[in-house]
Amino acid sequence: MTLLSPLFDAIEADDFARVKDALEKGADVNASATGDYRWTPLMCAASSSSSPEIFKLLLESGAEVNARALYDETPLMYAAMNSSSPEIVTLLLEQGAEVNARYADGMSPLMYAAGHSSTPEIVTLLLEKGAEIAVRDKDGWTPLMVAAGYSSTPEIVMLLLAKGADALAKDEDGKKAIDHAKRNDKLKDTKAYWKLHDKSFE
Repeated sequence: MTLLSPLFDAIEADDFARVKDALEKGADVNASATGDYRWTPLMCAASSSSSPEIFKLLLESGAEVNARALYDETPLMYAAMNSSSPEIVTLLLEQGAEVNARYADGMSPLMYAAGHSSTPEIVTLLLEKGAEIAVRDKDGWTPLMVAAGYSSTPEIVMLLLAKGADALAKDEDGKKAIDHAKRNDKLKDTKAYWKLHDKSFE
C-alpha cells in the first residue's frame, strides 16, 4: 500500500504535530489511502500502533470509527490485532466501534485480539463490551481456537477459558482448540496448554 498524503505519512511516523498540522491544512480525516486496501487515517493509526493522542485527535476531527476497508476490516480490528494499548481500544469502543463487526472471512475483533494481541486486557475489554465469545469464522474457528493456534500469550487462552469459551467446539475440519494448540510452540507445556487439554476431554 502506498501512503502518499502528508496526513498518512505523519500517522505512519507517529508524529502528533504533523498530524495536527495536516488536519489544520484541510486533510480529509476520512480519506482512503492510495493503494489496494482503502485504509482510512484511523485504520492507518490502528495498524501502525500510533499513540493514543493521535487517535484522540483523529476522532475529535470526525474520523469514522466504523469505516470499512476493502475486505470489510474496521479500525477496531486493526487496533485489536496490532495495538498493545488498552487505552486505544477503549477510545474506539467509547466512540461506538462495532465490537462484533466481521471481516470478509468472518473474523471478529475478538478473534484478532485472541490470536495476535499480547495484551490480555484488550481481550477483556472486548468481552466486557459484548464481544461474542462463541463467534465463528467461515472455517468454523472460534476465538479460543485462534488463540490456541496463534497466540504467543498463554494468559489469553486462560482468560477465554475462564470466560466460558467452549473447548469442546469443533471447526469445519472437526478439530478442537487443543488440536490447533499442538502446533503452537508458544503454548507448549504451559499451564494454558494443559488446562485446555483437560477441558477438551471433559
